[in-house]
Order: sequence, then C-alpha cells, then structure tokens
Amino acid sequence: MDEFLAEIKDLEQRIRNLEAAEAPASVIDEFRDQARNLRRLYQATEQLYEAGVRDASLQQQLSELGFGKWTFPNVYSFVYERTFDADVERETLVHLIGTTDYAHLLRSGKLLDRGSSTEPDR
Repeated sequence: MDEFLAEIKDLEQRIRNLEAAEAPASVIDEFRDQARNLRRLYQATEQLYEAGVRDASLQQQLSELGFGKWTFPNVYSFVYERTFDADVERETLVHLIGTTDYAHLLRSGKLLDRGSSTEPDR
C-alpha cells in the first residue's frame, strides 16, 4: 500500500473511532469530507498517471512545470496543487475533482478557478 492509500485508511480509521466515541456530527462530517476528497484526488491521480505512462508529452509537461519526473507522487502533487488552486467551496471540491480533465490542464499549464471550464477546449 502506498503512502497516499495509507493516509486515506488512517483517516477512515479515525472516522470509525470518532463514531465509536460519539463525537459531534460536525466533526465526523468534516473528516468524511476530507476522506472523500483524498479518495477523489487519488483516483484522479491514478487516471492521469496511467495516461502519462502512455503519453510522453504529459511527462515532459509535468517536468517543464517544475514537478519533476513522471512518478506517482509528482503527479499527485500536480493534481493536488491544481485542485487547491481553485477558489471553490468545500462542498464543490469533490465534484470539481471528479469532473476536471487533469491531462488537459497539464498540457495547457492552466490553473483552475471558479469561472474556468474544467472541460477540454473543443
């Protein structure tokens, strides 16, 4: 298990512990949101990483943007930074992660923001 999945598993265990301790619902909900966001970030990273394994231009662009070689942690850093560069409310973050074309963002070097489309230009 890699460090990213370990972090998600640890967070899920913390949620179970909070539930068992009957912590306030707002605290549990906050941790659930974090776990959901981390799972989505991981999935988006997996998709981009696999695309880049087959596409040298993605690998080159990642390096040119200063993220280094094509490794899962470096791709995760790109996805994480581009996601959190967006000025969005916490509730929309999961949706943003799930609908963003990170390969397109990598190719274009674009940042996300509230007003930009996450769909590739047609």
